[in-house]
Amino acid sequence: MADYWKSQPRHFCEFCKCWIADNKPSRDFHEKGKRHKENVERRIKEVREKSEEHWKVQQENKDFLQQMEAAALKAAAKDIASDPSLASQYGIKAPIHRPPSVNIDTGTL
Repeated sequence: MADYWKSQPRHFCEFCKCWIADNKPSRDFHEKGKRHKENVERRIKEVREKSEEHWKVQQENKDFLQQMEAAALKAAAKDIASDPSLASQYGIKAPIHRPPSVNIDTGTL
């Protein structure tokens, strides 16, 4: 039986964007190198900064939505106070307007 050519497997390092031989000594030598370690630390730093920025944006959006909801509730309460018939349009029960109670002991309002 004839021998056939088979290429050596290669490994692509995602941090360094380079190809290395896919065997234990080559990988270990590459991963212990200064350039690879710097690239790994740089990637970790980028991920951390990106996640912090994402968290800040989410907090800003959350705060903005809370302010918007508070303003909407305030405006709805003002509308209902001026025109109680609007309560049904907002999907709530109209507040009951009771006449002021009379104090029986003093006879005053």
